[in-house]
Amino acid sequence: MNLYRCFLVIFLTFTSCTLLEVNCKSDSYKRKDVVVVGGGIAGMAAARRLLKEGNLAVKVLEAQKTRYGGRIWTYREGARGVRGVDVDIGASFLNTKAKNNSLIKMAEEFELDTASSGNLQIHFVEKNGEKKVYFGDNATDLYTEVFKLVIKALDSVKKEGVDRPVIDVMLEALDFTYETDEQKYDKNIVKAVITSLPVAVLHNFSSLLYRIENDFGWDKIVLDGMGALLDRIVAGSGTELPVKIELNKVVRNIKIDSDRKKVLIRTVDRKQIVADAVIVALPIGVLQNKNVIFEPDLPAKKKKALQDIGLGYNTKVVVGFDKAFWPKDVGTFNVFSELASYGFLQTWTNAYRLSGNPFLIGNIFSSEAKLWESKPKKLKELVIEVLSELFGAELVKAHEIKTFIHSNWSTDEFILGSVSYPKTGNTPEMWTALQEPICPYIYFAGAYTETVSHVDSLHGAYNSGVRAAEQYINRVCKKSKESKKKQKKQPKEDAKKVKKMKSSKGQKTKEEL
Repeated sequence: MNLYRCFLVIFLTFTSCTLLEVNCKSDSYKRKDVVVVGGGIAGMAAARRLLKEGNLAVKVLEAQKTRYGGRIWTYREGARGVRGVDVDIGASFLNTKAKNNSLIKMAEEFELDTASSGNLQIHFVEKNGEKKVYFGDNATDLYTEVFKLVIKALDSVKKEGVDRPVIDVMLEALDFTYETDEQKYDKNIVKAVITSLPVAVLHNFSSLLYRIENDFGWDKIVLDGMGALLDRIVAGSGTELPVKIELNKVVRNIKIDSDRKKVLIRTVDRKQIVADAVIVALPIGVLQNKNVIFEPDLPAKKKKALQDIGLGYNTKVVVGFDKAFWPKDVGTFNVFSELASYGFLQTWTNAYRLSGNPFLIGNIFSSEAKLWESKPKKLKELVIEVLSELFGAELVKAHEIKTFIHSNWSTDEFILGSVSYPKTGNTPEMWTALQEPICPYIYFAGAYTETVSHVDSLHGAYNSGVRAAEQYINRVCKKSKESKKKQKKQPKEDAKKVKKMKSSKGQKTKEEL
């Protein structure tokens, strides 16, 4: 009988889908339309997973006019003769310590060249201009001391059970430690390292929810750029269909039409798309800014979670010179000075070691990222000043800057931020609320729906897309509804059993009498 049904379905659907697209295991053979809103890696992961089911028509709506990818952007148009790693102005590192990191496995399957981030060199510039340089074991030992102090501070917070910003907890621990013991490193150097950490520069990062171990392992780089990995996901492999993407589709309204049992997606170009379900994979900044109107409004718990979690900023600066004049074998340069402090241009990746091209890539974390994105001329001046502190003013001045690019994640209207993170007072339940669908029509993906204990991650974003797709595929809404019905039905059945037992006991008593 099952075989007969499958042949019947194939015959009825042959004009609209191929034999491979028919899912004989499904309870319903009617082709469903699913729209993914947001073309970042979370949205692409969701689309790719949905397409594997075969009986779904899937398309992705992306607001950007010329590209997809969200905060993945390998900007090859920014310079000639470059490799992807030279111009990755978005996400660029994969975490090797993360359990079952699907993206690393994919990079291997797609035969993309990867490399480690390499060794570290630290430059500490004092106010009088004197410099101390740490590299090799000395650099490793310095960071080891810092992380020991941070772990000790976090343990004390967990014992107290009172949430406070990570930066406050770490600096208190630093003051206490240096009052009681002799230390291997100068207090000012240790403080400079502490205040450069992403969790320190992000406002109000929760010390109770932070897990320092999640911030280790960011040392795998895709040499052709992270965009190359995303392109492979979009294109598919083997017999997989490519993801259908529509650019320049700015979604402004998502409405549930209960009468038709459909969801309506409306764009600013006055078009409306009717679908059976939608996966919302928009950046957290866009949702916090309320750029999309939901009808009916989002549940109170979800709205509160979206507004209360932390939103951080990060700007990448790509500087290409006529020639590499810095130590070519160093992977990362860290600089601590009066100017390069609290996340401002303190970390520089040496692209030359990876590609052979004379490029350095710097980072600006925290609210200053938003400020300097709108002042490129002044930013360039400060970049030269920081690099002069690193390598010497005369050396920097002797070489011409051929390429100067910076990202605009904080001011891009379709991104409006860089990272999500847990703020003081947040609870794990907030992330549960973020993952819950609005049954059975709207599902949610994005790194901010996965991250509870640290700054969001690329693999977290990818996993969130897969999870949202599987929520739809596995009919979690239907199962949830059936479970609620069962829970409501159970007390009535229990009451009937008790009544029957009492009745039976009463009859027995009469017989005995």
